[in-house]
Formats: sequence, structure tokens, C-alpha cells
Amino acid sequence: MSIDLRLLRFAKALAEHGSFSRAAEMLDMKQPSLSRGIQELEAKVGTQLFIRGRLGTEMTDAGRLFMRHADRILLQFKSLDLDLGHMRGLGSPQVSVGAGPYVVDGLGARAALAFAKRVPSVRMSVAQLAPEHAVADLRNGEYDLVVMDENLGAGLEGVVQVASLVPLPGQILVRRGHPLLQMSSCELTDVLAYPFAQVSVLPPWLLKQVLALRPQPEASEPLPFPAVKCPSLRMALDYMSASDAFVMANLLLVPGGSQAEGIVALKLQAPWLYSKWGMFRLRDAPDSPEVSAAIEAFQFAHEQLLEEWKRISTPTRDGTAGSH
Repeated sequence: MSIDLRLLRFAKALAEHGSFSRAAEMLDMKQPSLSRGIQELEAKVGTQLFIRGRLGTEMTDAGRLFMRHADRILLQFKSLDLDLGHMRGLGSPQVSVGAGPYVVDGLGARAALAFAKRVPSVRMSVAQLAPEHAVADLRNGEYDLVVMDENLGAGLEGVVQVASLVPLPGQILVRRGHPLLQMSSCELTDVLAYPFAQVSVLPPWLLKQVLALRPQPEASEPLPFPAVKCPSLRMALDYMSASDAFVMANLLLVPGGSQAEGIVALKLQAPWLYSKWGMFRLRDAPDSPEVSAAIEAFQFAHEQLLEEWKRISTPTRDGTAGSH
């Protein structure tokens, strides 16, 4: 059986988007041309791969089996194309890493520096991703490695966790002069009465804890929760700095770290408030020493971050921690 790679790409787009119109738009082609391509593919394999329904297009059992193999073939072909390009001098070898906003801000630069020392002839590309798109981006070959909340990546089909990072404690950050700082005793229920500037996606287990502690609103028009969803930590901090909102993050992830101007970490104890990141890749992805070096680089960067956290959070002689 001979199948054009072009048809595999058609099937991949349709499987991911669940709609001929959206898949055709993504492929930058006319919908009738895509329909003819899928018909040609189904004729070649001798069975129906997709079913059109009222809610969109779904894969048949044969379609799901077919796409598992097609994903591997397309990934291998992309790897081959890149390797041949490098041999012809058409580009530098590269490892692509996708990460959530906290990881990019907290570990990105450190990991890139560590990687450059390990593999100076290979470029590391680090891009911020939306956690809910991580698997699709991995399968599309956008990234060789994804670093994100461990709970969001657990149990995803076709994805394997290759490393786990030690949890980093979280903090409640507010602007200097925030009303909460005037309170003699501040609890989490007090914090949750203020607007929450959320960064990206809050893991379900953390969201459950927060909602359980949130006081019931008394106003006829209660504040939305979160008050704003931000794609980056920087946007959340800018919003926080100009309002009474709070942000959940470790102070070390903030530009300037523990010396950041105008930002205060509340002294609250919340054992469930932490970031636990994991590193993931496709189960069927070929082994690569460059990807292994990237994993080691992020592990090293995280160890540096934890060491700094231990240093600033260790009480000094006067009984205070070495941070705000």
C-alpha cells in the first residue's frame, strides 16, 4: 500500500480539528479538495476512517488505529527532514521546548544557559504554550519536550513523563500598600475576597482548594473568579500592581526575584499551594541526546531555583526570612 504523505497530513488535520471546514482552513486549501483527499485515502486503506455527524467529524475505530501510526510516520519524517537539512548545512540542529508561563519566567533563561554549556553546537528554542494545547503541539511536532504542571500532563494518551521536578512552594503576591498588609492577621479567606489575577490555567486540584476556601459573596454583583485570566505572569503582575488583585506565584519567578520592587509576598501557610512541574514527550518519539541534554538543563535550572528559595526562606537571627 502506497500513501502520499500529503494525505496523512490531511487526515491529521481533520482528526485534530473535527471539522472539514476548520481543517481545510488550517491547511490553507479548499474544503472540496480536502474531502476528495480523505476519500482517496479511505479508498487506499480500504475502510472508512471518518464519520460526519451533526456535531462534527469523528474518527472510526479504524481511523484511530490509522492515526496512531500516521502520527509516528509524520514525526519520523519531520525528524528525517531536519537531520538532512542539517547535513546539507541548511540550518542548525535545534531542540524545541514548550513550557507554561511560570516555567518560562522561572526556568527558561537558566535552562537555556545550562543547555548551551552542555551542547554548544545545538540551539534551544523555548516557547510559551497553553497547557491545554500541549499534547496537540507535541503530536504536531512543534516541540520535542514540554514542561508543565505534572497533574495536567498525567495520563495523556501517547505522552510519557520523562522527569519530575521537586515542588516549588507558592506564595500570594500583592502590591506594596495593599489593604491586606494593614491587617494584623491575614487568612486565605481574607485574600480570596479580593480580585484574583490568574496566570494561564489553574490546575483542577488547586482550583478545588481555592474554591472551597472562597467566602460566599454578599454583593448583588459579586466579583468574577478569577477577575482576569492572563497569558503571562508579567501581565498578571502589571494588573496586580495597578489594583487590589493578588497573584499566586513564587516570588523568585518574578522579574527581580526576591528583590522585586513594589511586590510583597504575604506570610501565609498553605501546604497545597505549590508548583509541581513535570517534563513530557511523545511516547514514540525517537531517542535524542539533545533532548536528554535539555531535560538535564531544566533539572539543573530547577535545582538552582530551589537552592535560592532555601536561602531566602531560611529564618535569619531576628526570626524573619530573607525575603519580603
